[in-house]
Amino acid sequence: MPGNSEYRSTFFGWSIKRPRSPLLALLLSTLSLNACADSEAMRLLRDATATGQCEISYKGKQEAIIPLTATAFSLPAADQAEVIELITRQVANGCSLDAPDSEGITAINVAVLKSEPLLLRQLMKMGADPEPAIVSERPWLNGLNSLEFAALIYERAPTPERGEVVRLLEKFDRADRGAIPPGS
Repeated sequence: MPGNSEYRSTFFGWSIKRPRSPLLALLLSTLSLNACADSEAMRLLRDATATGQCEISYKGKQEAIIPLTATAFSLPAADQAEVIELITRQVANGCSLDAPDSEGITAINVAVLKSEPLLLRQLMKMGADPEPAIVSERPWLNGLNSLEFAALIYERAPTPERGEVVRLLEKFDRADRGAIPPGS
């Protein structure tokens, strides 16, 4: 085993031990947008949306804009209605709701990972598809669809929000991939 630095990461300016749980590691990497100042992240997303970009450079990688924007939904300084409006404009610009980021995570899977039923509901109403399998280098995640991913997260750490996410995806699944009924 090499030195301890192999097991440490910097997160929010703090040196922390890397999580042994692959699920927690994915959550921390997805939350990395929080490491930027919220206002700077939102400015980047607003500017990219205004210029019609469907991909932006973030942390040295080309990222699909919609999953990155979905990540902003949980930022403390972000207005959730503005995030939904940005995603709506990105779709109008021709960006795919189902485009994955560099980790294989789509906007729907961001909503699943962050336990955001409101975001999930809005994405599904816009036409995002929760059925495609996740394509990821992470073997425990690769091949799961959104419902399977949500069930895995809920099984490992149940919360009311995660339960609601699972129920929304189960409704979608039972409706033969139809739209979520009004008032769901």
